[in-house]
Amino acid sequence: MAERLPSLKSLEVFVHAGQGLSFGQTALAMGLSPSAVSRRIRALEQELGLALFVRHGKSVSLTAGGAQYLADLSPAFAAIRSATDALSASGGRLVITAPQSFAVNWLIPRLPSLRSRHPEIDIDIDVSEDITGRHADNFDIGIFLSRRAWPDRHVEQLVPITVFPVCSPALASGLDDPSQLSRQTLLHVRQLPHAWDEWLDQVGHGDVSRAPERRKDMRFNDVQLALEAAQRGIGVAIGADIVVSGHLAQGVLVAPFRERVASAFSYQLVCARSRLRDPEVVNFRRWIRDSILAS
Repeated sequence: MAERLPSLKSLEVFVHAGQGLSFGQTALAMGLSPSAVSRRIRALEQELGLALFVRHGKSVSLTAGGAQYLADLSPAFAAIRSATDALSASGGRLVITAPQSFAVNWLIPRLPSLRSRHPEIDIDIDVSEDITGRHADNFDIGIFLSRRAWPDRHVEQLVPITVFPVCSPALASGLDDPSQLSRQTLLHVRQLPHAWDEWLDQVGHGDVSRAPERRKDMRFNDVQLALEAAQRGIGVAIGADIVVSGHLAQGVLVAPFRERVASAFSYQLVCARSRLRDPEVVNFRRWIRDSILAS
Protein backbone atom coordinates (compact mmCIF):
# COMPACT_ATOMS: atom_id res chain seq x y z
CA MET A 1 0.00 0.00 0.00
CA ALA A 2 1.30 3.46 -0.86
CA GLU A 3 2.40 5.51 2.17
CA ARG A 4 0.53 8.55 0.86
CA LEU A 5 -1.88 9.35 -1.94
CA PRO A 6 -0.82 11.33 -5.02
CA SER A 7 -1.87 14.98 -5.01
CA LEU A 8 -5.54 15.56 -5.78
CA LYS A 9 -4.63 18.18 -8.40
CA SER A 10 -2.39 15.74 -10.27
CA LEU A 11 -5.13 13.12 -10.21
CA GLU A 12 -7.63 15.67 -11.51
CA VAL A 13 -5.25 16.58 -14.36
CA PHE A 14 -4.84 12.89 -15.18
CA VAL A 15 -8.62 12.30 -15.27
CA HIS A 16 -9.14 15.32 -17.55
CA ALA A 17 -6.32 14.24 -19.86
CA GLY A 18 -7.41 10.61 -19.86
CA GLN A 19 -11.01 11.45 -20.73
CA GLY A 20 -10.10 13.90 -23.52
CA LEU A 21 -6.78 12.32 -24.62
CA SER A 22 -5.34 15.79 -25.09
CA PHE A 23 -2.84 17.56 -22.85
CA GLY A 24 -3.50 20.82 -24.71
CA GLN A 25 -7.26 20.74 -24.15
CA THR A 26 -6.71 19.72 -20.53
CA ALA A 27 -4.53 22.80 -20.08
CA LEU A 28 -7.24 24.97 -21.65
CA ALA A 29 -10.03 23.53 -19.52
CA MET A 30 -8.10 23.72 -16.23
CA GLY A 31 -6.36 27.06 -16.71
CA LEU A 32 -2.87 25.54 -16.81
CA SER A 33 -0.06 25.75 -19.33
CA PRO A 34 0.52 22.65 -21.52
CA SER A 35 3.96 22.25 -19.95
CA ALA A 36 2.41 22.28 -16.47
CA VAL A 37 0.02 19.49 -17.50
CA SER A 38 2.93 17.43 -18.88
CA ARG A 39 4.95 17.96 -15.70
CA ARG A 40 2.08 16.86 -13.47
CA ILE A 41 1.45 13.74 -15.56
CA ARG A 42 5.14 12.79 -15.56
CA ALA A 43 5.40 13.39 -11.80
CA LEU A 44 2.34 11.21 -11.23
CA GLU A 45 3.80 8.45 -13.43
CA GLN A 46 7.09 8.60 -11.49
CA GLU A 47 5.24 8.48 -8.18
CA LEU A 48 3.17 5.47 -9.28
CA GLY A 49 6.09 3.78 -10.95
CA LEU A 50 4.33 3.11 -14.25
CA ALA A 51 3.46 4.87 -17.50
CA LEU A 52 -0.11 6.13 -17.82
CA PHE A 53 0.12 7.49 -21.38
CA VAL A 54 1.85 6.61 -24.60
CA ARG A 55 3.06 9.77 -26.37
CA HIS A 56 2.63 9.92 -30.15
CA GLY A 57 4.09 13.29 -31.09
CA LYS A 58 1.32 15.76 -30.24
CA SER A 59 -1.26 13.08 -29.43
CA VAL A 60 -1.50 10.62 -26.55
CA SER A 61 -3.22 7.35 -25.74
CA LEU A 62 -3.69 5.49 -22.47
CA THR A 63 -1.62 2.49 -21.50
CA ALA A 64 -3.50 -0.54 -20.17
CA GLY A 65 -2.63 0.55 -16.64
CA GLY A 66 -3.65 4.12 -17.39
CA ALA A 67 -7.02 3.01 -18.76
CA GLN A 68 -7.72 0.95 -15.65
CA TYR A 69 -6.64 3.80 -13.36
CA LEU A 70 -8.92 6.21 -15.24
CA ALA A 71 -11.87 3.79 -14.96
CA ASP A 72 -11.31 3.54 -11.20
CA LEU A 73 -10.81 7.27 -10.58
CA SER A 74 -13.56 8.72 -12.80
CA PRO A 75 -16.49 7.72 -10.54
CA ALA A 76 -14.70 9.25 -7.56
CA PHE A 77 -14.30 12.62 -9.28
CA ALA A 78 -17.89 12.47 -10.51
CA ALA A 79 -18.96 11.97 -6.89
CA ILE A 80 -16.85 14.93 -5.76
CA ARG A 81 -18.43 17.15 -8.45
CA SER A 82 -21.92 15.96 -7.51
CA ALA A 83 -21.32 16.67 -3.82
CA THR A 84 -19.93 20.12 -4.63
CA ASP A 85 -22.90 20.89 -6.88
CA ALA A 86 -25.30 19.88 -4.11
CA LEU A 87 -23.48 22.08 -1.60
CA SER A 88 -23.51 25.03 -4.01
CA ALA A 89 -27.20 24.50 -4.67
CA SER A 90 -28.00 24.66 -0.98
CA GLY A 91 -26.37 28.10 -0.77
CA GLY A 92 -28.12 29.68 -3.76
CA ARG A 93 -24.80 30.09 -5.60
CA LEU A 94 -24.50 29.87 -9.38
CA VAL A 95 -21.23 29.32 -11.24
CA ILE A 96 -21.89 30.66 -14.73
CA THR A 97 -19.35 29.71 -17.39
CA ALA A 98 -19.42 31.57 -20.72
CA PRO A 99 -17.05 32.57 -23.53
CA GLN A 100 -15.34 35.90 -22.94
CA SER A 101 -17.02 37.50 -25.97
CA PHE A 102 -20.52 36.61 -24.73
CA ALA A 103 -19.73 37.58 -21.13
CA VAL A 104 -18.19 40.95 -22.03
CA ASN A 105 -20.59 42.01 -24.77
CA TRP A 106 -23.93 40.55 -23.68
CA LEU A 107 -24.00 39.18 -20.13
CA ILE A 108 -22.15 41.82 -18.11
CA PRO A 109 -24.13 44.79 -19.51
CA ARG A 110 -27.29 43.01 -18.32
CA LEU A 111 -26.09 42.00 -14.86
CA PRO A 112 -27.79 45.00 -13.22
CA SER A 113 -31.09 43.59 -14.49
CA LEU A 114 -30.30 40.16 -13.07
CA ARG A 115 -29.22 41.63 -9.73
CA SER A 116 -32.34 43.78 -9.52
CA ARG A 117 -34.64 40.87 -10.34
CA HIS A 118 -32.86 38.23 -8.25
CA PRO A 119 -30.69 39.78 -5.53
CA GLU A 120 -30.74 36.46 -3.64
CA ILE A 121 -28.51 34.67 -6.19
CA ASP A 122 -24.79 34.54 -5.38
CA ILE A 123 -23.23 34.85 -8.85
CA ASP A 124 -19.79 33.51 -9.81
CA ILE A 125 -18.86 34.21 -13.45
CA ASP A 126 -16.11 32.09 -14.96
CA VAL A 127 -14.90 33.18 -18.40
CA SER A 128 -13.87 30.19 -20.49
CA GLU A 129 -11.63 30.00 -23.56
CA ASP A 130 -13.46 26.76 -24.37
CA ILE A 131 -16.01 28.51 -26.60
CA THR A 132 -17.91 25.38 -27.60
CA GLY A 133 -17.90 23.80 -24.14
CA ARG A 134 -16.26 20.65 -25.44
CA HIS A 135 -14.05 20.27 -22.37
CA ALA A 136 -15.89 22.44 -19.84
CA ASP A 137 -17.02 20.68 -16.71
CA ASN A 138 -17.12 22.61 -13.43
CA PHE A 139 -20.13 24.90 -13.85
CA ASP A 140 -23.73 25.21 -12.74
CA ILE A 141 -24.87 27.08 -15.86
CA GLY A 142 -22.82 26.90 -19.05
CA ILE A 143 -23.44 29.17 -22.02
CA PHE A 144 -21.58 27.94 -25.09
CA LEU A 145 -21.43 28.64 -28.81
CA SER A 146 -22.12 25.09 -29.84
CA ARG A 147 -24.07 22.58 -31.86
CA ARG A 148 -23.12 19.51 -29.86
CA ALA A 149 -25.32 17.10 -27.99
CA TRP A 150 -24.94 16.83 -24.21
CA PRO A 151 -26.18 13.32 -23.37
CA ASP A 152 -25.55 13.69 -19.63
CA ARG A 153 -26.90 17.25 -19.17
CA HIS A 154 -29.93 19.39 -19.91
CA VAL A 155 -29.34 21.60 -22.95
CA GLU A 156 -31.54 24.24 -24.54
CA GLN A 157 -30.99 26.65 -27.40
CA LEU A 158 -30.84 30.22 -26.16
CA VAL A 159 -30.59 32.04 -29.45
CA PRO A 160 -29.66 31.20 -33.06
CA ILE A 161 -27.09 33.52 -34.57
CA THR A 162 -26.30 35.08 -37.91
CA VAL A 163 -22.71 35.84 -38.83
CA PHE A 164 -21.09 38.41 -41.09
CA PRO A 165 -17.75 40.21 -41.56
CA VAL A 166 -16.96 43.17 -39.31
CA CYS A 167 -14.06 45.60 -39.34
CA SER A 168 -13.04 49.13 -38.38
CA PRO A 169 -14.77 52.07 -40.12
CA ALA A 170 -11.50 53.09 -41.77
CA LEU A 171 -10.91 49.65 -43.26
CA ALA A 172 -14.56 49.35 -44.33
CA SER A 173 -14.31 52.52 -46.40
CA GLY A 174 -12.31 50.57 -48.98
CA LEU A 175 -14.62 47.53 -49.12
CA ASP A 176 -17.60 47.40 -51.49
CA ASP A 177 -17.79 43.71 -52.41
CA PRO A 178 -16.79 40.44 -50.67
CA SER A 179 -14.39 39.65 -53.53
CA GLN A 180 -12.14 42.41 -52.15
CA LEU A 181 -11.50 40.32 -49.05
CA SER A 182 -8.82 38.52 -51.06
CA ARG A 183 -6.63 41.55 -50.39
CA GLN A 184 -7.40 41.74 -46.66
CA THR A 185 -6.12 40.01 -43.54
CA LEU A 186 -8.83 37.66 -42.29
CA LEU A 187 -9.02 37.18 -38.52
CA HIS A 188 -9.81 33.59 -37.47
CA VAL A 189 -10.75 31.95 -34.15
CA ARG A 190 -9.07 28.56 -33.63
CA GLN A 191 -12.11 26.87 -32.11
CA LEU A 192 -14.26 27.98 -35.05
CA PRO A 193 -11.78 27.18 -37.84
CA HIS A 194 -14.33 27.01 -40.67
CA ALA A 195 -16.29 30.19 -39.91
CA TRP A 196 -14.76 32.20 -42.75
CA ASP A 197 -15.00 29.39 -45.32
CA GLU A 198 -18.65 28.77 -44.44
CA TRP A 199 -19.57 32.45 -44.82
CA LEU A 200 -17.63 32.87 -48.06
CA ASP A 201 -19.09 29.69 -49.59
CA GLN A 202 -22.67 30.66 -48.71
CA VAL A 203 -22.38 34.14 -50.23
CA GLY A 204 -20.80 32.77 -53.40
CA HIS A 205 -17.21 33.90 -52.83
CA GLY A 206 -15.51 30.69 -51.78
CA ASP A 207 -12.64 31.44 -54.15
CA VAL A 208 -11.51 34.33 -51.95
CA SER A 209 -9.69 32.06 -49.48
CA ARG A 210 -7.81 30.45 -52.38
CA ALA A 211 -6.85 33.67 -54.20
CA PRO A 212 -3.12 33.76 -55.01
CA GLU A 213 -2.81 37.36 -53.79
CA ARG A 214 -4.21 36.47 -50.34
CA ARG A 215 -2.49 38.13 -47.42
CA LYS A 216 -1.33 36.08 -44.46
CA ASP A 217 -4.19 35.69 -41.99
CA MET A 218 -4.17 35.88 -38.18
CA ARG A 219 -5.56 33.39 -35.70
CA PHE A 220 -6.70 33.86 -32.11
CA ASN A 221 -7.82 31.52 -29.34
CA ASP A 222 -10.80 33.70 -28.42
CA VAL A 223 -13.55 35.59 -30.29
CA GLN A 224 -13.05 38.71 -28.16
CA LEU A 225 -9.40 38.97 -29.22
CA ALA A 226 -10.37 38.76 -32.90
CA LEU A 227 -12.96 41.53 -32.40
CA GLU A 228 -10.41 43.72 -30.61
CA ALA A 229 -8.00 43.26 -33.50
CA ALA A 230 -10.75 44.14 -35.97
CA GLN A 231 -11.51 47.36 -34.06
CA ARG A 232 -7.85 48.36 -34.41
CA GLY A 233 -7.93 47.94 -38.19
CA ILE A 234 -5.69 44.87 -38.22
CA GLY A 235 -8.08 42.86 -40.38
CA VAL A 236 -11.63 41.64 -40.88
CA ALA A 237 -13.32 39.29 -38.40
CA ILE A 238 -16.46 37.17 -38.53
CA GLY A 239 -18.96 38.53 -36.01
CA ALA A 240 -22.12 37.02 -34.52
CA ASP A 241 -25.06 39.42 -34.31
CA ILE A 242 -25.74 39.02 -30.57
CA VAL A 243 -22.08 39.67 -29.72
CA VAL A 244 -21.28 42.58 -32.07
CA SER A 245 -24.56 44.51 -31.94
CA GLY A 246 -23.15 46.86 -29.30
CA HIS A 247 -19.98 47.48 -31.33
CA LEU A 248 -22.08 48.30 -34.39
CA ALA A 249 -24.31 50.68 -32.40
CA GLN A 250 -21.24 52.48 -31.03
CA GLY A 251 -19.63 52.66 -34.46
CA VAL A 252 -16.36 51.03 -33.40
CA LEU A 253 -17.10 48.18 -35.82
CA VAL A 254 -19.07 48.20 -39.05
CA ALA A 255 -20.47 45.49 -41.32
CA PRO A 256 -19.10 46.38 -44.76
CA PHE A 257 -21.40 44.00 -46.68
CA ARG A 258 -25.14 43.29 -46.62
CA GLU A 259 -24.75 39.50 -46.75
CA ARG A 260 -25.53 37.71 -43.48
CA VAL A 261 -25.56 33.95 -43.00
CA ALA A 262 -27.38 31.76 -40.47
CA SER A 263 -24.72 29.93 -38.48
CA ALA A 264 -24.74 26.19 -37.86
CA PHE A 265 -23.88 27.12 -34.24
CA SER A 266 -26.15 28.69 -31.65
CA TYR A 267 -25.77 29.80 -28.07
CA GLN A 268 -26.81 26.95 -25.81
CA LEU A 269 -27.57 26.92 -22.10
CA VAL A 270 -26.30 23.77 -20.39
CA CYS A 271 -26.82 22.57 -16.83
CA ALA A 272 -27.10 19.38 -14.80
CA ARG A 273 -30.56 17.81 -15.02
CA SER A 274 -30.52 17.42 -11.25
CA ARG A 275 -30.38 21.22 -10.87
CA LEU A 276 -33.37 22.09 -13.07
CA ARG A 277 -35.74 22.58 -10.12
CA ASP A 278 -33.29 24.55 -7.98
CA PRO A 279 -34.73 28.06 -7.49
CA GLU A 280 -31.61 29.90 -8.66
CA VAL A 281 -31.41 27.80 -11.84
CA VAL A 282 -35.12 28.24 -12.55
CA ASN A 283 -34.85 32.00 -12.01
CA PHE A 284 -31.68 32.41 -14.07
CA ARG A 285 -33.10 30.44 -17.00
CA ARG A 286 -36.29 32.51 -16.95
CA TRP A 287 -34.31 35.77 -16.68
CA ILE A 288 -31.93 35.00 -19.55
CA ARG A 289 -34.72 33.89 -21.86
CA ASP A 290 -36.67 37.07 -21.12
CA SER A 291 -33.55 39.21 -21.63
CA ILE A 292 -32.75 37.62 -24.99
CA LEU A 293 -36.30 38.18 -26.20
CA ALA A 294 -36.05 41.83 -25.15
CA SER A 295 -32.67 42.43 -26.79
